[in-house]
Amino acid sequence: SLSPSKKSCESCHSPEPHQHDSVWVRKHYGFDEANTEVAVGLILRTAGAAVRADTEAQGVHWHTQNQVRFVTTDPLRESVPWVEVTAPDGTVTIYQDSDNPLSPAEIEQADKHTMDCIDCHNRIGHPFHNPEELIDRALTDGDINHELPFVKARAVEMLQQEFTTEAEARQIVEQAWKRYEQDFPEVIAHYPEFFEQAKDYLNERQIFALTLLVNTRFRDPDVTWRSFADYSGHNNSPGCFRCHSGRHKDDAGKQIRVNCTLCHSIPVIIHEGEIPEHIVPTLIEWKPRSHNRQDFITWHQRGGRSCENCHGEDIEYGKDDSNFCANSGCHDREWPGLVLAK
Repeated sequence: SLSPSKKSCESCHSPEPHQHDSVWVRKHYGFDEANTEVAVGLILRTAGAAVRADTEAQGVHWHTQNQVRFVTTDPLRESVPWVEVTAPDGTVTIYQDSDNPLSPAEIEQADKHTMDCIDCHNRIGHPFHNPEELIDRALTDGDINHELPFVKARAVEMLQQEFTTEAEARQIVEQAWKRYEQDFPEVIAHYPEFFEQAKDYLNERQIFALTLLVNTRFRDPDVTWRSFADYSGHNNSPGCFRCHSGRHKDDAGKQIRVNCTLCHSIPVIIHEGEIPEHIVPTLIEWKPRSHNRQDFITWHQRGGRSCENCHGEDIEYGKDDSNFCANSGCHDREWPGLVLAK
C-alpha cells in the first residue's frame, strides 16, 4: 500500500483546498468508421471554503476538511461497508451499506482507516491507463490522424491484446498494421502520410511495446490497468461510488449524498465544437434547493411540475442530446458501483 499522504504528498502539497473551480474538457472518439469526435465538458468543483461563496458542504475537497473514517474488506479498498463522518462541531454520523451491513462485533474488531488524499488520488505518480484513454489522447493531440477509418477501434483492439514479452507486443503491432493495410488499401494510397504517422507513433515512439507496458500493465502476466483502478473518478471503477453508492445510509435511513453536482457540473456533450443552448444552464453555479437533495440522482427522474418551471413542459428523458433531459453524458452508460435505489 502507499504511504499516508501526510508522510508523502503533504510534504509539498497543502491539504487545504485554495484553488478555484476549473473547466475540464475531454475529447472522446467513437469506434465507428469516422472516429466521430465528441467532447465532454464540465466544471470541476475543486474550490474550498476559502474561495467558495456558498455555504453548502460541496466540492471534491470537502473530504480534506472533514474527518472521514471507513472500514474496508479488501486489500484494494474497493468494498467499503462502514463509514463514519465527524462534522466540525463534533457530531458523528455512521453510515452502513444496507446490502452488506457489518455486525456490531465486526465493527468493533475492524480497522478504521482515516481517509486521506491517496484514497482517491491512488494512481498519482503511478498511472495505469485504459488503452482507450491513450488512443483518445493521441487522436486529440494529432499524433494519430482521425481521418484514418476505424483507427480508434483498431488501435484499441490492438492495445487490448494479451502478451507477456516485449517481442510478443511488437509482433502484435506488426500484424495489426499489416491487416489494416490489407483492409483499407484505398486509404493507404490516398493518405500515406497519415498511415505512416500513426505507425511511427505506435512503433517508433513505442507507445505499445514500451509505454503500454509501463502505463497499462506490469511485466508480470495478468497484471494490467484493470488490476489497479483509478479512484479519482468513476468511469472504469467504483471510485466515488464506493461510498456515494445509494446504499450507504445512517440509522434514520438518510443516504450519503448521491448527487453528481457535489463535485462537478452536469456533463455537457459538445458536438462540432459548440455547446448546445439547452445545456448552457447546467454550467451556472446557482441551482434550486431541490437539486441538493440527498437522493437527487434517484428523485430527479420523476420529473413533474417543479421541473417544468425551469426546464420547460416537454421533459423527455433520453440519451440523444435533443433536450435538457436527454443528456448522453449521464444516461448513455452504466456507472460501476452506483445503485439507483428506489
